[in-house]
Amino acid sequence: MNANARPCATRRLSALLATLSAIAWWNAPAAEITVHGFGTVGAAYLDKPDGWAFRRSLNEHTNDDAFRADLDSVIGLQINYQPTEKLEFVAQAAASRLDGDAERNDYLELGFVGWHPNSDWSVQLGRVNVDAYLISDHRVVGFTYQFIRPPVEFYSRMPTSLDGGNVSRVWVVDDVQWQTKLIAGRTETGTNNRRLTLWPVVGLVGSRESDGLLLRVSALHGRTRNNIGVLKPLMQGLQQMQGLPVPQVSADAAQMQAALTTRGMRTNYIAGAIAYDRNDWLLTAEINRTKVEHKPSISFTSGYVSAGHRFGAVSAFVMKSIIRRDRAVFQTPDWATPLAAFGPQLAQQAQQLAAGAATAINTTAPNQSTTSIGMRWDVTPRVALKAQWDHVRWRNQGSALWVNADGTAGAGNVLAVAADFVF
Repeated sequence: MNANARPCATRRLSALLATLSAIAWWNAPAAEITVHGFGTVGAAYLDKPDGWAFRRSLNEHTNDDAFRADLDSVIGLQINYQPTEKLEFVAQAAASRLDGDAERNDYLELGFVGWHPNSDWSVQLGRVNVDAYLISDHRVVGFTYQFIRPPVEFYSRMPTSLDGGNVSRVWVVDDVQWQTKLIAGRTETGTNNRRLTLWPVVGLVGSRESDGLLLRVSALHGRTRNNIGVLKPLMQGLQQMQGLPVPQVSADAAQMQAALTTRGMRTNYIAGAIAYDRNDWLLTAEINRTKVEHKPSISFTSGYVSAGHRFGAVSAFVMKSIIRRDRAVFQTPDWATPLAAFGPQLAQQAQQLAAGAATAINTTAPNQSTTSIGMRWDVTPRVALKAQWDHVRWRNQGSALWVNADGTAGAGNVLAVAADFVF
């Protein structure tokens, strides 16, 4: 990212918030408008391999600095305008250190119109949350959860916003609250030439809550609309190799090209969650199964378990999170030997292409786990101070959640402090 990227991002957010405010205030009585803000000011020290960059989401700006203030820091604003009892307009924007190629609308978390025909039913149309996981609807609001950042093994690869809508129904039976929600629309992950679009996405979410215990299940289905742009030169090289009169090389190239093709992928997400908050105990667990049809190199299972306890205004927690891909490490095929007859230069170039393709396949899904310990102190009802230590371990060719990683197995540490606030 160049030196002007961060000020540019700030100007973009300022312009966006000004626009949202103008829309909300246009001919609207002041009593019908509410404005809320939130933010996190954080600092982190990373003990990691030289040149590697840690990230908490796929669209976050990364750098390989050991000390970072941009990892967890964010500022956001939400505007609610309710002209009638049954109608509302909601806009939420958040600015963090996104990738330099992030688009302006990547800073818009929410922007929808909501209709509530009665106390049981709700309809939202516009940019809404992908409300399939426990903290999907408040993922950027650090004040609302115990840890400094959501577990990266579970949340970093999950989309946050959906351009479309949802319909939900809530009902109560014997002090038990039930909810079902149907969602549909379009979503994107990544930025610029790493952006992946899913359209359509449809899903169903169900939950049960009673006496501090929340149970949730969700199922989503999506279809990708594009190939990853950054892989285009690699894909073109593999296509050319399939034209060589060497059957084994041609077959290997076709297999690797199929593994790296993302257009038209059909993906199913199935998740379950449990959260318990009672008698000063805080227990949370989620598990997700992502299955891409005919793509074991991209399919994975992820989850985490967190246990905490409150001691007055101070609370502490331990957490274990993990992500495991379906496919074992893809071994680089030997192309240099069968292509030696075509000359040493072609053989060497072909072998480099095979190594690059194998690396790309192995980095499409991570193989990593993190053990975390942390504390939170609620200084005031609107301000919380946090400290957290993460010990991260990645397996051979499993470091896909890191930038500039070389695929070797290893471990690292992230020490972080943060101040979360709402206003």
